[in-house]
Amino acid sequence: MKFFKKKGYKIFISYSWQDSDKIIPLVDLIKLNDPRIFRDKDSIKPGSLWKDAITDAIEKCKTFVLFWSKNSANSSNVAEEYTKALKLNKVVVPTLLDDTQLPPVLAEIQYRDLRSLFSQPKHSGGPYRSTFKIPSLLDFHSLEYARGLDELDVASELVRQLEQIL
Repeated sequence: MKFFKKKGYKIFISYSWQDSDKIIPLVDLIKLNDPRIFRDKDSIKPGSLWKDAITDAIEKCKTFVLFWSKNSANSSNVAEEYTKALKLNKVVVPTLLDDTQLPPVLAEIQYRDLRSLFSQPKHSGGPYRSTFKIPSLLDFHSLEYARGLDELDVASELVRQLEQIL
């Protein structure tokens, strides 16, 4: 049974759905460089058994990119995915979204650090609303600036970090 919309995924993306607002634009940027990316939301055909589709994609991928956060640390699905990838000797790339500690089984693997893209500057007193968001490819011009970065700086930093993942 075919689970995927297309064949030959190079990279499997593992993340918590609670981090979708961060992951979707990042994966869209990665797909500009190489569209052979498996992300559950847009890679599994409707009507497919999603657990079987995910298992099949992990078995066939070359690289397993794990977006790590407090949310993914608390996800049993994410744990199942990275455990399968490790058992299959896949290249696993933990990619940090926040300061959540990696579990021992992942702690010895060299990670990529994207925390600076999502961190909030220290603020003293009063409510704070973060003005930095990762740009959507469809709405790049609406990017709100923070930390003195302009659009080109943000795009350059994203591409630099994403090239390291690939």
